[in-house]
Amino acid sequence: MKTNFLKNLAMLVLSSIMFIFASCEPDPTNPPTPGGDSIPDTIPTINIDKSKLNLVGYCGNNIDVNIATGQMARMGGGTTLPKALFGDSKYIVGARVYIGAEATDTKIFISTDLQTYLYEQEFEVVPNAWNYVKFNTPFELTDSLPGVYIGYIGMSDGAMLGMESGEFQLNSQGMGMDIYYDSTEGDRWQFFTNVGGYGYQGKLGVQAVVAGGDYSAETQNDICIANVRVDKKLPINTLNNIKFDIFNYGVQTVNDITIEYEYNGKKNSKSFNNLDLWIGMAYTINLTDITTPSAEGKYSLNINAISTTDQNPNDNTFATEQEIYASGFQRKVLLEKFTGQGCSACPNGAEIIKTARAAFEGRSIEVAHHDGFGADAFTIEESKEYATFFYNQPKFAPAIMIDRNLANSENPESVVGRVNDNATPLFTEEVLAKALESIAPLNINIAHTYDETSRQLVVTVSGEAIHELPTARVNVWLTQSNIKAFQTKGGDDYSHNHAIRASLTDTWGEPLVLTSENKYEMTFRYELPEKVGDFDIVIKDMEIVAFVADYDATSNFNCRVHNAEAVALK
Repeated sequence: MKTNFLKNLAMLVLSSIMFIFASCEPDPTNPPTPGGDSIPDTIPTINIDKSKLNLVGYCGNNIDVNIATGQMARMGGGTTLPKALFGDSKYIVGARVYIGAEATDTKIFISTDLQTYLYEQEFEVVPNAWNYVKFNTPFELTDSLPGVYIGYIGMSDGAMLGMESGEFQLNSQGMGMDIYYDSTEGDRWQFFTNVGGYGYQGKLGVQAVVAGGDYSAETQNDICIANVRVDKKLPINTLNNIKFDIFNYGVQTVNDITIEYEYNGKKNSKSFNNLDLWIGMAYTINLTDITTPSAEGKYSLNINAISTTDQNPNDNTFATEQEIYASGFQRKVLLEKFTGQGCSACPNGAEIIKTARAAFEGRSIEVAHHDGFGADAFTIEESKEYATFFYNQPKFAPAIMIDRNLANSENPESVVGRVNDNATPLFTEEVLAKALESIAPLNINIAHTYDETSRQLVVTVSGEAIHELPTARVNVWLTQSNIKAFQTKGGDDYSHNHAIRASLTDTWGEPLVLTSENKYEMTFRYELPEKVGDFDIVIKDMEIVAFVADYDATSNFNCRVHNAEAVALK
């Protein structure tokens, strides 16, 4: 039974957790509501103008995929609806769901935790059709609700769960789809599906009907700018990489967006077409054609997003001010992660770091030291020295150093901080953004050659500084990704990434030597072995990491990284 079910849902399930579905008997005092596609002219209990109704959900009208278990079972699905999607609506007055087969004992539910129902109501199914279920009592959307799950469950042996195929993008608010299965044999399963990271992608046929807001039934358009990533401080004549997300919070699909932006008095615009953004989806925009001025000062940046008639234009703009310096260089942050194959929390920690880094693409460099709790098959001697020197408390993992700078650590007593606190990320976009604010006192260029026959690698690190750095040292490492090996909570075929494989310099680097013009150039040679420890060296998965950091053997607080750079070996 389990095998057949898992086979049918193999393309849907990204990860699973156990969940017990509460069984509820029909309430004779609250009879089922007949299903049907049309929205009724009157809504019970409160007086609401029908023209102000709005459909909130992810699914359109083109249902062409239905999901089934292949046997009589209790099935259901639900969709996460964050508070922002409801706008200023006051009530959920009904639900619209697509049911793909005959079903019995079927009900709508609203929940905030998928364990208890804030509202539930039975209804009679019209198969192979959209079913509108008007609520006997409108559900009030109070300010204390962060958002809700809305969904349905019922008994069926057919393709009950109505889906619409198409691309679905999981946005930063974690909106996704939930599929439930409860067999008649007593096995109870829950599958939480992110709908975006595997072969099948689709939209679940469930929507909330909300009322009491200012939306009109004719337009229902609402986009907004969110998650703007922009440097607060930059040197002159530097690429000003600006990234942000456009969210669709209206019912109508957004296809075309125009971005107007003004920087340093210069105006420009870009158009983005055929986006096919359904309600709740986001599109990331990256402006890469802005360069900072050649003079110091404060400069304003203004962004405006324009789409079809927008009912809430107040969230379509963004404005900030940048400080531009005549001296200094753009910073790339060195992230040193302490991890281990026996660390059960480290796979989640790796994802947390990956998520934060994605917001500032190309602005950080990650290196994994395998000496969190202790050594494992990946550990090299240099990592042991770093762990002993920088941990001034009992070791823990996953842990992270951000430019070896106490100001960047969540731990006020150590440069080594936690990646997360249980399920709560502590290394976030905001933390990385803060670390990127400071201007670097030097830049780093990496040039290299590699001879495949002799396996000789020659790396030249060069650049210039804005002033003397008397305690600074140049460090060069090799890292490797995509190494398949065991990981607790990751399995025997887990991909280990950014693992440090070798240091081309002394453990603490080689002293930085500047010319009279404050320039430097240093060359390092290294013969790549066939293997490091138990793992083959794979050239295409290697990176050369170079950074300049102070070193003080008496205090790990005085070993800050000034800047870093990385390039692929091949």
